[in-house]
Amino acid sequence: MRSLYAALAATLSAGLILLAPSTATVSAAAPAPAAAVPDPLQIFARHEAAVGYSLSDGKAKPFVERFTESWTGGHGAKRTATGVVDVAGAYYRLAVTQHGSRYEKGFDGGFWRTLGNGNVVDILGFDRPFQVTEGVIRAEAYGPALRPRLVKTTATEDVVRIHPPSGSPADIFFNAKTALIDETVIEPGGDDDVTTYAGYRRIDGVMVPTTETEGTVTTTVTSFAWNAPLTDADLRRPSQPGSSTRIPASSRRGSRRASPASAARRVRRWAISPRSILGR
Repeated sequence: MRSLYAALAATLSAGLILLAPSTATVSAAAPAPAAAVPDPLQIFARHEAAVGYSLSDGKAKPFVERFTESWTGGHGAKRTATGVVDVAGAYYRLAVTQHGSRYEKGFDGGFWRTLGNGNVVDILGFDRPFQVTEGVIRAEAYGPALRPRLVKTTATEDVVRIHPPSGSPADIFFNAKTALIDETVIEPGGDDDVTTYAGYRRIDGVMVPTTETEGTVTTTVTSFAWNAPLTDADLRRPSQPGSSTRIPASSRRGSRRASPASAARRVRRWAISPRSILGR
């Protein structure tokens, strides 16, 4: 079993690519030197500096984000839901409520979600690789363990493909100017699960995208609390009678924030040394 934190704890390379000076005489007709191709780890390092933290640098703190979702349903009807996500390193618990119905999902050492009858199920099968990669993105866990490679670089964006062990591949679109993420595509060339990020704001020293769009669903952040006093109970999956059920490999997954049809112990330690979300 590989430890995500151990794999990402190594310092990201932030060194510049050094170009050897030319001793040849340069004439007026000489072509301009080719621009240096950015290295994925350099792109990650720029992004970490822009956001203000990463999972591996010791600066990550627990946070609580509240949001609303809006989309257009059948016959053009406008639909809305409210939600909250508690995050501590790789651990999280997300809940969305609509018309009194509540849907939850999270990671507490294993991925889980709730069903309409309130039962809690482990997420296994073909959906699990998607959850692993989604967890990496949520946790700001970019580093060499993701086997990154540069897909393309333009004047406006650097696109890096990551492929976490036991996770789905994903293309991460880093803004070439700000180094913030404009878009992610999980399973490019397959399901193409596209999420765009906009409206970045600096809150308590970290950059937060206040608008996310996935398919027809727009998520708007209504509040963000950095260094929140979360406890073990806040991140633990809901209790239920009987044992948990496992989702078979043929089950379909919902959207990232799918709308529904000793607790005093601090969890700061999770932000410092989370258990692996890879290979579990």
